[in-house]
Amino acid sequence: SCLILLNARPNDSEPFNITVEGEIVNPVSSIARIEGNGQKFQTRLDAKGYFKIAASIGKAGYFKFINDENAPLYLTPGDKLYLTLDTKQFDESLRYRGKGAAVNRYLIRKYLIMEQQLYNRELAVFSLDKEKFEQKIETLFASILTELQGLKKPGSDAKKPFLKIEQELLLLEKARIYFSYPKEYRKNTGRRAEDMSNLFTHLIGKIDIDDGKRLEHEEYR
Repeated sequence: SCLILLNARPNDSEPFNITVEGEIVNPVSSIARIEGNGQKFQTRLDAKGYFKIAASIGKAGYFKFINDENAPLYLTPGDKLYLTLDTKQFDESLRYRGKGAAVNRYLIRKYLIMEQQLYNRELAVFSLDKEKFEQKIETLFASILTELQGLKKPGSDAKKPFLKIEQELLLLEKARIYFSYPKEYRKNTGRRAEDMSNLFTHLIGKIDIDDGKRLEHEEYR
């Protein structure tokens, strides 16, 4: 297969510090792209759907891998990822191996849990009454947290900063869901929902939102 490299270095004297390569089955676009942290990298797929992006990133952070649809990525200098996917089942078929794989397996697993249990069937979960809704959300986030805790096992390549920021992002996402519940409940049922602002305030209080570094992550903005 053809080796395709993208020279995406901020400075020609710097070596490439990440590689992301792989194979895409049924590609929708001939271009594989990575975007995030104010950087964009792209390259063409060869006739067999193979691509390779070698680039330099200034710091670890969240990115997106794009071939028509997109999937979350977390890249750290030194990562060497190999991924495979079939665009007919983009997220469900995505597989990672190599350095940095464990973190990205977690991210896609988190995405699928949210998609399948929360955002499926026209947001049916938002039709539940307050008590059942809260039980559902707490169970959902407990399962995601279990996935995250699994990254602490020996041999994992997950770094402490990632684990910390992910724990906070889970709190933030849960707070957003509780905040949106009254509006979505009324939209789905036509009835007025009980207020959940106390839960929202409690969760937001656990996050150091005054830390300027949080603004480096678009999820906090």
